[in-house]
Amino acid sequence: MNKKRNIKPGTGIATILLIFVVLAMTIMAALSYVRTWQDDQSLQREYEYRQAYYKADAKAKYICDEIMQLKDVEEISTQNQVDIQFEENIYSFQIEIRSNQVLEVQMDQDGNILEWMTKTKEEM
Repeated sequence: MNKKRNIKPGTGIATILLIFVVLAMTIMAALSYVRTWQDDQSLQREYEYRQAYYKADAKAKYICDEIMQLKDVEEISTQNQVDIQFEENIYSFQIEIRSNQVLEVQMDQDGNILEWMTKTKEEM
């Protein structure tokens, strides 16, 4: 009565292995999708930031050119909705890049740029 049975690998083991392989591939595909989505979101945020920065940069260059053409600083300030200050022969103004970040520019009367820097509102 105590005969040993020889267990042969049959379709049961192959099915279990197939299920594990499919499960592992599904998990890897889901993780790859999530990583790709995160990368896309990161690139989108970077693109939006660069676009906002270049817009502020172009506006600052335009304002500097207008100041150097000896136009009325108050008129330039009103037209561009920027507060331009003139103290100790230095023009200074800030242009908003984002709600928490500005481009700060300082320029002397000869048109030399003394400061061209992005700052967060906490740094100011």
